[in-house]
Amino acid sequence: MESSNTIQSVARTPGKRPVAGIVIGIIVFALVAGYLFGGRGGSDTGKNSSPASAPGQFTKVPAAAPSSGARDASRVTADDPAWGPPGASVTVVEFSDFECPYCREAYPTVRALMRQYGDRVLFQYRDFPISDIHPDAQKAAEAAACAHAQGKFWDYHDLLFQNQEDLSREALTRYALTVNADIAAFNRCLDGGLKAQEVSDDLQDGIAADIAGTPTFFINGVKYEGVLAEEEFTEIIEALL
Repeated sequence: MESSNTIQSVARTPGKRPVAGIVIGIIVFALVAGYLFGGRGGSDTGKNSSPASAPGQFTKVPAAAPSSGARDASRVTADDPAWGPPGASVTVVEFSDFECPYCREAYPTVRALMRQYGDRVLFQYRDFPISDIHPDAQKAAEAAACAHAQGKFWDYHDLLFQNQEDLSREALTRYALTVNADIAAFNRCLDGGLKAQEVSDDLQDGIAADIAGTPTFFINGVKYEGVLAEEEFTEIIEALL
């Protein structure tokens, strides 16, 4: 009883806190801070990849030479969706995953830059679905490719990121309806796996280029891993124009 009364007295004394309470408070603060800030910035990686970048950082690394038979991942391809003038002096090739939270974080910045530099810079989207941690990413990438076949890619791309919490098969068709795609053709494309190889080719090109996670950007051949802030992106692009 005496120890209980002593504890109560300390708790009521202004300006003082029990040591145990302070320790618990520090632990709770650390856990909350880790939850709030641990998921910001960086990149998503697969189980065999290197760790994600530290929060709020990106990594600039030399682009690896493509392995035999692989396309150069930093180069613009003919079959992947692009925005901007062909032959632009500055190219931004993004490898992304529709289920990746870091890619969703990066997407508004990339779209803003496309609007700002769309007449001078060519942006291209390529697929890098990390299926071991994102089970819906592969099919979402195929669905976007099916939308691309109908000239609906960018609107569909935006819907996938805006509704990332639901990439179910039913939702993929619903988003296609929203962008006014030909649903019969879209479903034949998606259910028939007509774009599966195209997505796989992108993935293999990325692996050959030592891509460790998403998003990864190649800006005029230089690889940047992780989420870039708009001002960082702008500084890089302006230096190249």
